Amino acid sequence: MRKFMCSILMLCMMTGCSLITKFQEMPAKQCVLWFMRTFNAEYMDVCQAAQIYGLLSVEQQKIVRWKHKLLMEVYPLIKAYLMAIEAGNDVAVAEEDAITALLNRIMLADPADVDKNAPPDPNQKDPAIPPEESHNPA
Repeated sequence: MRKFMCSILMLCMMTGCSLITKFQEMPAKQCVLWFMRTFNAEYMDVCQAAQIYGLLSVEQQKIVRWKHKLLMEVYPLIKAYLMAIEAGNDVAVAEEDAITALLNRIMLADPADVDKNAPPDPNQKDPAIPPEESHNPA
């Protein structure tokens, strides 16, 4: 029975891998569709997290701010890519690679990358400024 299950699993894995198309082989319109679907999914995640922002841990808040920052960077690139395709122009592979790299960074959310590049929390006080001392004349 175990050999049978392993062979079924191997067959499913081989079938699944054969159905995956390379990103570079996709038509440009299909690439844009993938870009927009990925952007929209990540944007919805950020919007949902923003609704419960106060309940998130500091690390989670940092990830939400970081993802939002990257989403705002990648959106104009996707729009420019779409406009170029609609105009019938060829799009450089470097532009596809830049968009794909940003979307991959957003989806993976590597903690080391987040820590280095997260924008500051606007609600957090600057740690360099000492807290106000109470001056009670007692």
